[in-house]
Amino acid sequence: MTLASTMPGAEFPRLGSEGLEFRIHAPGAHQVKLQLPGDSLGSGSVPFSPEPDGFWHAVISDPAVGFHYYQVEIDALTTNDPGSRTYSGYGRSVSGVEVPDPLEPFELRDVPHGELRSLWFRSTVTRSWRELWVWTPPGYDDDIDRHYPVLYLQHGSGEDETSWSRQGRAGIIMDNLLADGAARPTLVVMGSGYAAAPPSTPLSAVDSAMIIDGLQQLLADDVIATVDRQYRTITDRTHRALAGLSMGGRQALAIGLRRPDLFGWLGGLSPAIWQRGTTDAVWSVEPTWIEDAVRAAGGVRPQQVFLSAGTLEERFVTAVDELAGSLAAAGIDHKSYLSPGTAHEWTTWRRSLTELAPRLFR
Repeated sequence: MTLASTMPGAEFPRLGSEGLEFRIHAPGAHQVKLQLPGDSLGSGSVPFSPEPDGFWHAVISDPAVGFHYYQVEIDALTTNDPGSRTYSGYGRSVSGVEVPDPLEPFELRDVPHGELRSLWFRSTVTRSWRELWVWTPPGYDDDIDRHYPVLYLQHGSGEDETSWSRQGRAGIIMDNLLADGAARPTLVVMGSGYAAAPPSTPLSAVDSAMIIDGLQQLLADDVIATVDRQYRTITDRTHRALAGLSMGGRQALAIGLRRPDLFGWLGGLSPAIWQRGTTDAVWSVEPTWIEDAVRAAGGVRPQQVFLSAGTLEERFVTAVDELAGSLAAAGIDHKSYLSPGTAHEWTTWRRSLTELAPRLFR
């Protein structure tokens, strides 16, 4: 079975009778390995077996459903698989493979589909041109008098504004939800979460405060105004949501609680609320953080905060539980969701978006 993530004309990667198969042409190589980052397909490496004519073959017998990053190690060289499409992850372009399951909410269905649009703007914060990817629901151009709520959706560490659409299939998820009458027609805006000035600042030098403060300023000064000017939006806080995964989940919760005047709905999907280099949850170390944020915002609270994690990412499950307790203590309405049998991976976040979107703007 040819996969959606396989390059046109390529035979591998594919789903075969033995499982998920990879085939690499590396004549003269002494050793070839499949490098896996962990969490979804596994961790470590899977050896390829040599075949005639310089080809090498590897199989993962029982692959998990969903999207998975990987690379290939040929002797001392780590590279991408020429048979696979590449995606923005880990701060670089890496190979990815999509293992389908028709029962999952992120698979293509024969329903009306929205459109993904590119919007460039000049940022006063980063002093650079930046791109937003904007998903518009089916029929957006048919009724020019209709205005829409907006979900600002942030990616994880090392990813970019393309990630939620490509790896996350956000548009497909929204299409399916709308077709089922489960969600309200909504604009989904996806931009880069790295907003340090100048824009040439390497990711390794961008600290936690810069990630949060920079994006907060970018959203408040540039992004929201640009989207409201270019699209037919409902411009009050109760029709504006901010959510994200991992790093983006931390950004969404921190910024949203600071600026409830901008965002009425928040979502933290596997929110990475640890200090760099530690395993301690920031808000466990500072249990009054949320109460302090509400107090600083004049007592204004979000309409609702959505939290999620995969059951296999244990420290994120702990974080979600602790955050839920802190939100309850601060009198903030919240909902939690755990994705069964998944880890820190795109299936967790795809399912989480499927749970989050129907709760927004109700």
